[in-house]
Order: sequence, then structure tokens, then C-alpha cells
Amino acid sequence: MFRETLQLCQEIRGPEHLSTLKRIHNLASVLKKRGKYEEAEDMHREVVELKESVLGLDHPSTIRSRNNLQHLLDFLDAQLGNCSEITSDDSESEGGVVL
Repeated sequence: MFRETLQLCQEIRGPEHLSTLKRIHNLASVLKKRGKYEEAEDMHREVVELKESVLGLDHPSTIRSRNNLQHLLDFLDAQLGNCSEITSDDSESEGGVVL
């Protein structure tokens, strides 16, 4: 449903319209919640690039979008950190061999 709404908005208002950018952000948020992190990151990056182009680097909306992207990247970094801690714990319990 989010994808259809986004597509319709892009067709009617164009890819750089603020309503379109808001819908891209909303879809990225849903994708993150569903664990589709790579696609969510791509969409957040797209919003940042378009807002920088349309609104400028210092516009509050552009800054919020960069902040949203950074939150996702921090979340992913923390997830990777947790995975490496688990791997480290496993390798110690298996005599240094990661299975």
C-alpha cells in the first residue's frame, strides 16, 4: 500500500515534491521496522539527496532527513556490534574456532 501511494504521488506531483519525499521517508520507516534495512537505507539516502538538491543543505527538513539516516546507520552499527560480540563469545567457548 505504501509503495502504491508513493508511486501515485510521484506520478501526480513529481519525484521532488515534498509530499513525495515524505512518502519515501514513511516507506523507509516501514521497511526498517520489517527488517529490510538495506532498502530502508537506500530510501533514506534518496530523500537526503533530493532534499539537499531541492531545499538546500541547511534547511530544517534536510537536516531532519540526514538525522533519520544517521539513526538508521547507528542502529545497524549497533546490530553489527552485537553480532560480533556473539561471534566472539562463541569462538571463545569453542576453543577459538568459529563454527
